[in-house]
Amino acid sequence: MKGKVLVIDDEEDIRVYLSTLLEDQGYKARVLQDDESLAAVAKEFGPDCIILDIMMPVRSGVSLYRELKAVPDLKSIPVIILSGMQSAKNFMTDVISHHGEGQAVPEPEGFLEKPLSVPDLMGMIENLVKTP
Repeated sequence: MKGKVLVIDDEEDIRVYLSTLLEDQGYKARVLQDDESLAAVAKEFGPDCIILDIMMPVRSGVSLYRELKAVPDLKSIPVIILSGMQSAKNFMTDVISHHGEGQAVPEPEGFLEKPLSVPDLMGMIENLVKTP
């Protein structure tokens, strides 16, 4: 096993696609919807990397990202943000860095637009997940 990756997306097709892709590439994948407890699942699963959709109906990716970075045991987990909006990277950076909900948090380690490029995604994950 190359590592563990947690996928958070509201679309079932995306969750199934990404978990299958990751498992085919030798990773252990776990999927999560935007209405489940990120902190509890991340602590239990212990991911080496998180793939997080930005636009979701129950909780936004920004909210989930800020929650993740506020938990001391989880804040060092690298995060790859997914978005179907071309302008989302600048939006995400602005909201995360300058939002008024307490302290600023660091930018995500990666950002990819949908539709995903599998080589780009896998290359990013391989660079972020350090295997012994």
